[in-house]
Order: sequence, then C-alpha cells, then structure tokens
Amino acid sequence: MKRQLLLMIAVIGYSTSTAQVSGDFYSIDASHSTLLFKARHIGGGSVIGRFDSYEGTIYFDPTDLTSISASLIAEAKSINTNGGFRDTVLVKEFFQADLHPYVIFESTGSKVEGKQYYLLGNLTMGAFTKQVEIPFEYISGPTKDQFSHFRITLGGELKLNREDYDLKYRSNDFWDGIVANEVKIEIESGARIYNSLETVFPFRENSIGRLAFEAFQEGGLAKMKQKVNEILANPENYITSKSQVLRGATHLVQSEKVSAAIELLDLGISKIEMNNEWKAEFLARKSKYYLRLNKVKEAAKFSKEAVALFPNSLAKEVSKKIK
Repeated sequence: MKRQLLLMIAVIGYSTSTAQVSGDFYSIDASHSTLLFKARHIGGGSVIGRFDSYEGTIYFDPTDLTSISASLIAEAKSINTNGGFRDTVLVKEFFQADLHPYVIFESTGSKVEGKQYYLLGNLTMGAFTKQVEIPFEYISGPTKDQFSHFRITLGGELKLNREDYDLKYRSNDFWDGIVANEVKIEIESGARIYNSLETVFPFRENSIGRLAFEAFQEGGLAKMKQKVNEILANPENYITSKSQVLRGATHLVQSEKVSAAIELLDLGISKIEMNNEWKAEFLARKSKYYLRLNKVKEAAKFSKEAVALFPNSLAKEVSKKIK
C-alpha cells in the first residue's frame, strides 16, 4: 500500500497512567524518525534532503481514529542535503530562514473516504500557508519497546509545488530553474508515549526528579518543596537538569499526582535558569496537566503563554482541545 503522509507523524498508543483515558497527547520521537524531501534536478537525478531538527505532538484516541490531531514544527535552518553550499542556498535563499525560521503543520480536522483516513490542516513554509490533506496509514504498533515505552510507526509521502510557497533562488532566475518545482515529501517514523512507571532505566539516584517524587511520597507537597530547595541550594551534589525536572513531573502524573506535578514544574520555572524554549516546554506541560484536571481556563492560559514564548507543538495541541 502506498504510504502517504506530510511533514508529520501520527502516533497511536495507550495511556500509561493508572487510570486509562480515551485519548492523550503523544510525542514524535525524532531519533527514530526521518523527514525527507526530494526534487528532480534539471540535468538528471534528484536532490534529496532532510530536516534534522523537528518536534511534534499528536492527540490520538485509539477508539476513534477521526479524533486525530497533530502539530509539527521543523527548523528551516536544519535542512541537510549533504550539499555544503547548496544547503546554505536552500536555507538563505529558498526558505529565507532568518525571516521564516520554521516549517509548521497544524491540523484542523480529519475525514475518511472508504478505508482511507485523511488529516486536514495548514502547512506553513516561508511566508505562505496553504491547506493540505494528508492521507495517513499505520506501519506497526502500538507496542512496547525495550524501554517499555509505547510506540507506533507510520509512513507516507506527499507532493507539493514549491512555487505555491514562493520557495526559489532569489538571487538568480537561472539557478532557480535547475531544480523542478514539484517536491516529494517522504516520511517513515516512530513516535511514542513515555512510560515513566515501567521504563527499565529508572531515575538516577541523585536526580532532582527522582528525589522530588520520593519526597512527595514521604511528606506531600511541603516535603517536596523543601527537598527541591535543598537540592537547588547545593546543585553540585545532584543532577538538576531541566529534563530531569520534567521527568519527575511525568512520574508524578502517571502516578495520578497531577497537582503535585504542576507544583514541581512551577518550582522549576521559578528557581532554574532557562531560555524561552525550555520555559515554553514547562508551560506546555502545565497546560496539559491542567486540562487533565479539567481546569480549562488554566490550561488555556498556559498554552497561550507557551506559544507566545516559543513555537511549541504540545501547547498548540492543548489549545485545540479547549472548548
């Protein structure tokens, strides 16, 4: 069966929390994914490239395929054709990455024709946004991988006309004509939902995430706050990375301690120095957790703040679920 998909990956999985929910947010795993494009060269052969940096989120309900929703954000500067100067030209001239740093897909709905499902949405490249329909199919999953995370693999292709997005060699019409207007986008990828409770690689013993979780178990929020403050006062003795804070929050959520996870994220935001990209990630997690608590007003507030700080696919997906 012909695999068809755009610059996104859908993920199917089951919630890893104790109380299963019908739908949840899943993350694209770029380390097990490829995002390729191909265009014919006028002299023969093809130019083949990829995006090396991208992230995405999909909301998926395994009981209702039509509820699928997805956002994907790729960095235009991460284009890689193994071409040296050609890559510089693509980034600077075709994509004008300094002005338009991201290629963004955001779904707006879905449809089904016969047995084929389509994800409908807007694709933004350069200064232009166009509506697209993405036929998608499953390759495998959902299954647990060797680390107990839930995974699904999908693949596909889509043909676009680069002129629709004004992607061209701006300095010289002659050089623009050496590559075809039609661009084929191909993808085969895996995506996952992180299973904190069952992973075979538990927290490091001196991780801020692990110690915060254990402190909460021992004495609730007050004990957790005290422990986090103690750790951050003596950071040389602990692993205090932002990713470990996020992991601790995930462990709390999957243990049905959602309010405690929000408190841990707040401690991280207030006490750990971080750039806008990291802060947007923390705020997006907060918005997701508030939505889980059915606190829609708070979820809307923090998803909006996250997107304003830095493009964040999770925050975009949470916003779609807020009525």
